[in-house]
Amino acid sequence: MDDLGLLGFENSSDLFKKLQYDYERLKKEKNNMNYMNFIICAYHLKDWINYDTRFNKHERRKMINKLYKNNLNLFKDMTNRGKHYKLIMPRATITKDEFKKGFSWTNFKWSEFTWRPCEYLVEQDGKIINLDEECERIFSTYKEIFESINIK
Repeated sequence: MDDLGLLGFENSSDLFKKLQYDYERLKKEKNNMNYMNFIICAYHLKDWINYDTRFNKHERRKMINKLYKNNLNLFKDMTNRGKHYKLIMPRATITKDEFKKGFSWTNFKWSEFTWRPCEYLVEQDGKIINLDEECERIFSTYKEIFESINIK
């Protein structure tokens, strides 16, 4: 450790600034690296809150409970590579009811084909979840926590 904590990060507010940075990068470019940077930082920020002596035990417990109510468990599973999720890779979707055998571009009807925007979907306990929405929810929760404590 250096004189300023860990690489200049002294407390949970400092790590929250890193989370904000990671979130802005994720909003600009959705890719595996940016998702994982955000998810790992978001999950471990709760540990920094838990050991931040600027808050009393009751405040820390309340903050962390709020995060878990907003599904921080998903990030826990992903950070720890739990068995409770799987990535569903984005792909093009053919919107017809039946599969056409012997596919040929000469018979292809573009009106029956749609491109979906790239989405990162995960499965948690049998439920399909949009990862972008979960990142937004967790970031908003952290933002609300750090704005309410009004500590710099």
